[in-house]
Amino acid sequence: MPRFGGHLNKRYSVAQHSVKCCEMAVSLEDKKAALMHDASEAYMLDIPTPIKAKLPDYKMYEANLMEFIAKEFGFQFPLSEEVHAIDREMLLYEWENLVVNENEEFECWDHATAKARFIEQFNLLFNVK
Repeated sequence: MPRFGGHLNKRYSVAQHSVKCCEMAVSLEDKKAALMHDASEAYMLDIPTPIKAKLPDYKMYEANLMEFIAKEFGFQFPLSEEVHAIDREMLLYEWENLVVNENEEFECWDHATAKARFIEQFNLLFNVK
């Protein structure tokens, strides 16, 4: 699934964003939550934040789905302030490099790499053999 509603000149995925957020977190609980913080978007799509802010019902459904996913997989929800801060920091970094400057050196993983890296992190953090 593409970040920024797919409105980029490069393919940058929610999976890559989630792995990068996970790598920034310190505690195991925050790493789990950072990896999974956008899990609802697998079912409800990645609606850009400014649009989502205008859709209170959508936000409620998304929160309900995230609560269900968090219970199912065993990570903290609501998210900690640390995870929110990491997500905001990544958003600013991505925006600067992918939208404002269109930095050619910003590495965007292909679909197979993003999927593999996400699954690798998930298996490691959630003890999947």
